[in-house]
Amino acid sequence: MYPNDTVYDVAYFSVPPGQPEVTGNVSFYLCDPTEVVGNECPNGSGTFISENPIVGGTATSDSVVVGTDIPLVEGTWCWRANYSGDANYSAQTHTGRDECFYLDPTPPRVPALGFIGLVGLVGSIVLVSAIMLRRR
Repeated sequence: MYPNDTVYDVAYFSVPPGQPEVTGNVSFYLCDPTEVVGNECPNGSGTFISENPIVGGTATSDSVVVGTDIPLVEGTWCWRANYSGDANYSAQTHTGRDECFYLDPTPPRVPALGFIGLVGLVGSIVLVSAIMLRRR
């Protein structure tokens, strides 16, 4: 990630066949390099980015612009997603293991597009969370 890049997180939910859809909200947090522990954004740390509803099995965080919404602090940044739970599924936290990006405050010479993804098994649902990167 470089200055003016946009980053957001997406939480994907999958349930076994015949089971009810996952509903509720996901709260997204972003940990700066001083808060990251072992490529994770631990519970109780990070900056709250947004709370977004699950629609069609996914929830997408608000976008964050590097250098505008987050400071130009070089190092590894990681996401955390907290699922609120619903009548059928309990609340879960995905700490973002290996769901991180490296921020380089020096602008690149060539535009780039990237994708980082992670799949995590959470109880009887599968939560897949991915960082989506978009170059301005």
